Amino acid sequence: MSATGKAGFIVARKLGERVELLRELENLLRILSTQVDYALTPFPDALVAAGRISSSAVKGFCSFVLKELHNGKSLEMAWKEGVETLLERTPLHPEDLAPLLSLAPVLGVSDRKDQVRHLQLAQELLRQRQYTADVDAKNNQKLWRSAGVLVGLMVVLLLI
Repeated sequence: MSATGKAGFIVARKLGERVELLRELENLLRILSTQVDYALTPFPDALVAAGRISSSAVKGFCSFVLKELHNGKSLEMAWKEGVETLLERTPLHPEDLAPLLSLAPVLGVSDRKDQVRHLQLAQELLRQRQYTADVDAKNNQKLWRSAGVLVGLMVVLLLI
């Protein structure tokens, strides 16, 4: 019973983590946009600044992209690989990260205003994904917790 209950709680926790990660990625894009637009910071330096004040998963994403840049990869390639790594290591869905992937071809190659426009568009798309994930989490967290415990009880009753 405890195994199925724990599994239900794990799924419910991942739903909540997804919402929080989307919120943190939206904040990352907001910071990058501000750094590029107002501070006139080159994109790699803006990524360093944003990574310093981000949470662990987003900080890891920023560090990964910067490491790949230092290894000689283009910003576009490093960004794409960073998004793929983020997808592998977090409970985010591929469609959650589509706004980040759409940034790869324009980051660092277009002018400041164009980069800011793309960052703000991706930020808005992440905000919409976050809202959808939040509704999904609120609707399904209780369900998964209850289902895990109830399935465990059912197994116990069947074994008796």
